[in-house]
Amino acid sequence: MLLTIRAAVAALALLPCAALAQNVAAPEQTDPVTQDAGATPVAPLDATPATPALPLGAWVQLEIVDALTSNTATIGQQVALRVVEPVSVDGAVVIPAGTSGVGEIIDVQQNGMAGMPGLLVVTSRHLDLNGQQVGLEGMIVGASGRAFSTGVAVAFIGTGAVFIRGREFEVAAGTRTQARLAGGAPDVAPPVTGVNAAPSPSTGRAMIVFFRPTQNRGWPYTYGVAENGVTLTRLGNGSYQAVEVDPGRHALALLAPFTNGQPSADALNVELAEGEMLFIRHSITFLAPSNQEAFLERRLRQITASDDTEN
Repeated sequence: MLLTIRAAVAALALLPCAALAQNVAAPEQTDPVTQDAGATPVAPLDATPATPALPLGAWVQLEIVDALTSNTATIGQQVALRVVEPVSVDGAVVIPAGTSGVGEIIDVQQNGMAGMPGLLVVTSRHLDLNGQQVGLEGMIVGASGRAFSTGVAVAFIGTGAVFIRGREFEVAAGTRTQARLAGGAPDVAPPVTGVNAAPSPSTGRAMIVFFRPTQNRGWPYTYGVAENGVTLTRLGNGSYQAVEVDPGRHALALLAPFTNGQPSADALNVELAEGEMLFIRHSITFLAPSNQEAFLERRLRQITASDDTEN
């Protein structure tokens, strides 16, 4: 009987606690399906922002890592490059400074060969970024920093940078250059207007403007330019011709009269991108890279494909 009374008292003591537990509402469960459709979703804590795409066609600031000399350089030799300024997209660095790159020597001629000055043509190839190769195209020499010793002239030849002077020379380590990230829309050269005129290249093509300034030496004769045995142009004294070519590498050989179509000097190797225009000065002993300013400062007679050239 005593045990029964104690059990009843214990049961009565628990009644307030049970009632209190019943009065505490359970947390309302939110059905994810019925959430406000206009609410901004919360990204998971481990979400990683997407890396911005590379700005194709943008210029990258580079430097040549090791010195180059026209005396020891060889065609096909790789040239070490390094990014000196980071490339950013919307505030995010996509190509950090210090990224390694590779260029290539596509032509070299020592001083005195066929009367030509020393010549070195370098173009860019790619960057090594996060285990992948990012294509580069073009190369121009930056204006800042020490690039060459006194007496070196610089001209731009298609997608390469040309270093020329009258004797053997060195391109110093640390020379600043620029190249474009490959894959962007090509920069189509505008038509040349002025004393001499030349059209822009057609879509998907490039253009070489050959010009031969007036000279007393060899004036009665016509000199040509050929590639792989095919004549591209034949120029008399004081004339020029604009020739469309496919983008890529070209080996241009000078054809002098009375040589039965055999080249009379070492070929000039050039490389052009789509839409580019290249100026080549044509003399009776060699071909040399030039520029639009030199082309326009001479009054020349235009030769077209339909013209009967001099023989």
